Amino acid sequence: AATVQQQENSATGQTNLVVSLTQSSGLTTESQTELLKTLQETYPDNSITAEDVNNVDPVLGREFFKKCIVAVIFASVIMVVYIGFRFRKIGGASAGIVAVIALLHDILISFGIFVLLGFPINDNFIAVVLTILGYSINDTIVIYDRIRENKRTQGDKMPLGELVNMSINQCMRRTVNTSLTTAMALLCICVVAVLMNVSSILTFAVPMMVGVISGLYSSVFLSGSLWTLWQEKKAAKAKAVREVLTSAGLSGKALEMASKLFDAKSLELDESGKAKDFDNLVFAAKTEYADVISTKPAGSGYTPPAGTPPNSKADLGSLSMEDYIAERSKQK
Repeated sequence: AATVQQQENSATGQTNLVVSLTQSSGLTTESQTELLKTLQETYPDNSITAEDVNNVDPVLGREFFKKCIVAVIFASVIMVVYIGFRFRKIGGASAGIVAVIALLHDILISFGIFVLLGFPINDNFIAVVLTILGYSINDTIVIYDRIRENKRTQGDKMPLGELVNMSINQCMRRTVNTSLTTAMALLCICVVAVLMNVSSILTFAVPMMVGVISGLYSSVFLSGSLWTLWQEKKAAKAKAVREVLTSAGLSGKALEMASKLFDAKSLELDESGKAKDFDNLVFAAKTEYADVISTKPAGSGYTPPAGTPPNSKADLGSLSMEDYIAERSKQK
């Protein structure tokens, strides 16, 4: 298939015809020379010349795409490590992973623009993707920083959802102004590129402009919301675990240690936030920590549940409850 576009070069006043051929392999040099010669013989009064010839082979595009994917993966790993360390007080690892998910959204949008507009996957594509990665993550980090500061000042007084919403609103004007200013500058570049017939700049500026707007959306509406869902689900599971272990008879430091050892990832919750198969989980916890419960030091205010079997591990019976559970985790 072939498409023909007419462009007017405002600098020279010449009319250029851009012929795009979509096929599995490009024209050979001999075919290009023969085609040009045929056009010149057919239209001798038009002074037809070949201004520029670009051949984007599918193999070349595939190689560029692979290199871009490698660069994105490397950058994403570095971002997760940095955000995980920088925002460790608000669950850094989850914040880093959510930020990368939002960035993947921006990259897919930019890739879709390249595909829809028929732009070649070349070095411009890599430049656009990496630029958007850096630009979008900056907005996300600003929001995370505001969440951390508000968390420090508010503590547990405000529900997490309200705190995140307040933090995003505080950053909204700054984020929107920055993104729209950049998008307007890129729009001016697109107009100049069209007027001056500079396709190489156009294939960078258009996807970049769309990527900046997409980054604004992902930073404001995706990152904070996904992170909040992650944290709320994590907190709900932790609460359900404590309910199970408390019902099994654990308390104090033993409860804290057992909560850390409990496999909360596989725990399923019902609509009320309570662990599914609650009674069986309580029974399993009583059985698992029966010797810990029965060897609780006297005078501690703790009463073992009825039917608790006697201590079956005398070699560990002299340890404190928290040391015992820590030792149990080592034996596992």
